[in-house]
Amino acid sequence: MHIAANELDPMVDSLLDAACSGVAPGPVPGDGSGIASRVARHASAVRAAGGSAVDALDSALVALLFAGEAKALAERPDGDPRHDPAGVRSVAARMRSYPAEIRRRATGAAAAGVVNGHRNLQLMTTRRCQLRCTYCPVIKGGEDMPREVLDRAVDILLGSGRDEVRLDFSGGEPLLRKDDVLHAADRLLEGAAAAGKRAGFYMVTNGFLLTRSVAADLAARGFRVELSLDGSEETHNRHKVLSPGAGGTNPYRATVGAIRNSIDAGLPCTVVMVASPDTVDLLEAGFEHAIGLGVRSIDVNYAVGKGWGGTAAVSFVKAISRVIGNHEADLRSGRLSIGNLSSKVEPAILNAEWMVDTDGSLHLMTEWALESSRDPGAPALSAGSVRDPLRWDDLYAGRFHAYHALLESYSWRSAAMRVLVHDNVVMGRAVSRGLAEAWR
Repeated sequence: MHIAANELDPMVDSLLDAACSGVAPGPVPGDGSGIASRVARHASAVRAAGGSAVDALDSALVALLFAGEAKALAERPDGDPRHDPAGVRSVAARMRSYPAEIRRRATGAAAAGVVNGHRNLQLMTTRRCQLRCTYCPVIKGGEDMPREVLDRAVDILLGSGRDEVRLDFSGGEPLLRKDDVLHAADRLLEGAAAAGKRAGFYMVTNGFLLTRSVAADLAARGFRVELSLDGSEETHNRHKVLSPGAGGTNPYRATVGAIRNSIDAGLPCTVVMVASPDTVDLLEAGFEHAIGLGVRSIDVNYAVGKGWGGTAAVSFVKAISRVIGNHEADLRSGRLSIGNLSSKVEPAILNAEWMVDTDGSLHLMTEWALESSRDPGAPALSAGSVRDPLRWDDLYAGRFHAYHALLESYSWRSAAMRVLVHDNVVMGRAVSRGLAEAWR
């Protein structure tokens, strides 16, 4: 059955009205597929759990997109990108501007619901990197972020109404731009002190350049670093391919050396394990290997953008559940932490944080989940440039916006990408359920 878009409009309009008024939605009109009633129940559950009317609207719109994609793929398993049996596309296109509509109509607490709630800004300081990890979706190149873009990004973040702000450095390899990283950190620290704010820093690094002296410089400024370690030397190096000109560095040994330098310098360090469908059976051994190196903060991730259908997804959830069970005492006492249990939001592919690219353009982080697979003809999704007169608190985007961006750029342009994106959303939902069951 094909559902006309105007059959879903009353449902989303009811939720939008509730978000503008800040009250719970009234009875929601149904549709011939039952999608509207299911989505409305989802919104009610969010409100019952303490979420705001805006949270309920955004979450309901995510559920609507998921239901539409599930229905489309059930009817056309080949992923025909034109198939829209649930009629969600025109509804989603209209609702993309819901933050502006709420600002126009709402006042008080309801209007505050569409203020940017993120305290962190990601900076792609460079696209240069010594590695070409097989599961990394970021396109590598020679572009560096000019210092004036760095400065402008810091100043925009300092305009946040929050008491705490954080710069996240990624790439590429940010330590190839160490002096600029430290410059941006010092600028944020100085500006935050003047504004009465707390400042923090997070860096994703391959560790090649994380010497003891660099680790000490970062520790002195309050950084936390993230290093990828997928297990033993053989397991780790399986997906770590050296870029041309990187020399004969052993990626595993560079990472282990960086971990030791971080520990010695008192630099907080989180190790991220990335499991791919072909390495998921090595996850538990890799976790124990990281603990043996003295690591006590670990995130266990699945490679976003890979096909996780069938047994691989089940194997991942079972493996991480066993890890939790084996280390429950240390996890509950705080002697060991797994980031997925507290701060990871699934599906990971739907990331509504903001990132500044090397050219100063502003994007949702979700765009980088599949960047290397993007259709060159896909529309640009930049939300502007840091050179524009942007206000941090006005940069609201929900997970619905992240999901819709992925569908517009990938799923609704390519059959293969439609299947892959939906597979990753399904994977994230499965991981979320599995973690909730394993950690109560």
